[in-house]
Amino acid sequence: MPGRKAEFFLIIIIGTTCLLVGLTFVAYFLNFSTYTVSDSPEHWGQFGDFVGGILNPVVYGVNLIVLIFITLLVNDLGQKNAEKTLHESVRPIGFLSWRADERNGLIEVSLENLGFGPLVVMGIRIEDAATGEVLDNNLHDFLTENMPHFVSNLDILECIQGEDGFVLGRDHTVFLFRAKVKPSPANKNHFGETRSILLEKLRGLRTVVAYTDMYSSRSENISTDFKNLGSLSHGKIARSHESV
Repeated sequence: MPGRKAEFFLIIIIGTTCLLVGLTFVAYFLNFSTYTVSDSPEHWGQFGDFVGGILNPVVYGVNLIVLIFITLLVNDLGQKNAEKTLHESVRPIGFLSWRADERNGLIEVSLENLGFGPLVVMGIRIEDAATGEVLDNNLHDFLTENMPHFVSNLDILECIQGEDGFVLGRDHTVFLFRAKVKPSPANKNHFGETRSILLEKLRGLRTVVAYTDMYSSRSENISTDFKNLGSLSHGKIARSHESV
């Protein structure tokens, strides 16, 4: 039960109890106000029996209600803590990396799950790093639209679309984009030039992967930022997490 509701409930119980106590004394006063204050222990004993007979059931009832309330509150908190512990135990941790493998002529952008449970991809998008404008939902389509001659130099091996519901298991890796640069016997530096062209085009862009855990209890975004890649032949993409 939320804290504000608990406080409101306790205020109602305390207020009701005070009201009943007050009404008990008021009722006694209205009925016996014409009498003088007695100095007889017997009369004061009768007054105590009256007050006790009225208030004891009220106090017992209030105690029972409070006990039930505390029991429900403790159970609710325990359940929430248990669910939180369970969710944390299967929380996925997404990790994006970029690699340009000159030996094998490969250019790769991969997503790895380093967490304890399945990673459920909710969406993939290509954004302008400066404005946040969504440009496309996968790298291949973006390059094909903006650099058709460049893409003709690549053999696209793998490319993940920006679709919901894709599940990545624990310690598993998937390639969001994986391409092999077509060899050029006439140009020994063909791979390096192709890589440089790609990085120049990617500079100022970022790839964002939105994902959640198997319970959909929390959502996170992990993003790439290609502007700091420079001319590295391989490396980890600068990344950031954002919990939603």
